[in-house]
Amino acid sequence: MSISKFDEPFIETYFEDYFGEFISDIFVNLKKKNKDYKNIIAEKEKLLEQYPNLRKLIEDDESMALSEEEVSALSKVLCLLDDKKIIQEKELFLRGIREAYFFFKKTKIIE
Repeated sequence: MSISKFDEPFIETYFEDYFGEFISDIFVNLKKKNKDYKNIIAEKEKLLEQYPNLRKLIEDDESMALSEEEVSALSKVLCLLDDKKIIQEKELFLRGIREAYFFFKKTKIIE
């Protein structure tokens, strides 16, 4: 296979209109199958329900003064969001490897 078949970026050619859905499906799958991911989401939601000002701050981008207790809870929420992002990034990395493997097999770059 000649390299000229790879002149157009793969993502732009095949996934431009559906890339967001592709990523969203990966995250939905994490919610269904990854216990740590589910627990992080549940714990974050519990804190946001317990401290409604945090939800306003994080989701609605509202500015406000926070109590010491709210600041402590905010710190926990931010750590949970970091943990969630790390799990997402690992999953995206692994999915990218998987997609590359099947793409390379299909294009006969590997046998």
